[in-house]
Amino acid sequence: MHRLVSQVIMGTPINDTSINANIVNNIVHPFNYLIERPHARYRTLAVIKMKAGRETGALYMGHTHWTLGDDAATGVHLGKLNYYAKAVIEKGANIFIAHAVFISGYDGGLGSTFYKRGEKTYNPRMDKYNDDSIFVICLPRSERPKQNPISITGSFQWLSQELFDIEENRLGQLHYSQAVWYNRYWGWKQMALNQGLDDEMYNMFVNERSSPNAVTFASTAFYYNPNTRVHDFATNPTGHWKKEFIGAGKAGARHGETRVVSPISIIDNMHIINP
Repeated sequence: MHRLVSQVIMGTPINDTSINANIVNNIVHPFNYLIERPHARYRTLAVIKMKAGRETGALYMGHTHWTLGDDAATGVHLGKLNYYAKAVIEKGANIFIAHAVFISGYDGGLGSTFYKRGEKTYNPRMDKYNDDSIFVICLPRSERPKQNPISITGSFQWLSQELFDIEENRLGQLHYSQAVWYNRYWGWKQMALNQGLDDEMYNMFVNERSSPNAVTFASTAFYYNPNTRVHDFATNPTGHWKKEFIGAGKAGARHGETRVVSPISIIDNMHIINP
């Protein structure tokens, strides 16, 4: 019997029909998923902070000249004002620019549609996202991400050519086992996504836009409870969206359209488990 069941499972094609049948009949998939939304995009404002006083700099003004003349033909007085001024910074260390302090608008990346491969539909370095938001990464059934947060490229460092040649002794360094294949498929290595958590994260700008992000934090996930037959197990979010921003009706606050969000979360009445 076990052999027969194994042959049926191994002979089942992996397509949308079989996957939907597994969902309907509550059959565990033979693989696991990473569902990633790394490219949430916002318009942000910067803040300039400086130390007051002549030590930092000054606005130097020269002599102002006013010249007045007459036009006899038209009977009009003509005047010309020459004003000379120059702002000079004496000590640049007294000035600090903090980027991305305030959100002034939302551009996309938090939707529910899936990215499509192709230069015309997905190329972050050229600001092409096609209004899509989600990557789905397939993993072996028993695999879980080795850490939180992770990079969709599989590493916080630039992946070397040796790693792309799939040296078996180095694959264990990746955040998930299929990172090499997905990098090749999506071209993340060539797009120079922002790998680090703090390495010039707020100083890398291309055409006044920040470098495309690759780092994701574990968010809330809902799990099926076979006893109650509903999804009443959940994990706490670990990213910048706290539990107050999880659930229906929170899109306005997440998009920066509203300032106030209800403290009630969809996961407040659920069983919280570790991700």
